[in-house]
Amino acid sequence: SMVPNNSNDNHETENGIQCPSPPSSSTTVVKKRLVCIRHGISVANEWMSRPGNEWGDPNFRDDGKADSPLSERGRQKTQEFLQRQFQNPKLMAILDEVELILVSPLTRCLETFHFGVQPLLQRKQQQQQNLRNIPIMAHPLL
Repeated sequence: SMVPNNSNDNHETENGIQCPSPPSSSTTVVKKRLVCIRHGISVANEWMSRPGNEWGDPNFRDDGKADSPLSERGRQKTQEFLQRQFQNPKLMAILDEVELILVSPLTRCLETFHFGVQPLLQRKQQQQQNLRNIPIMAHPLL
């Protein structure tokens, strides 16, 4: 996405709302990359894959699985993903550009980050002896 670098220039719309002005020819535009990673297989994913437990089934019940953790298979797949990514030079190069990490506070998302992403960042930092701190935020709207 394109993000204007000087966000102090605002304009007011017809209804009085302050909005950022569109980039002008003198505005520096900085490209940003957004990388999204879906959570691993959760206990709820496995439960809902069984006949009778799918969304829309007449007897479907959630049974409190809204914030379910990764299943054992989910952890295994997340760790397999991690091992493959250590061999992926393109992804390892993208890690140099990371400025902020946002993660959902749901257990399965935090576990996916902990088992699948955080080790990549730690290895990258060790390889380059680059100890810059990347902010990590759990955000409820993710």
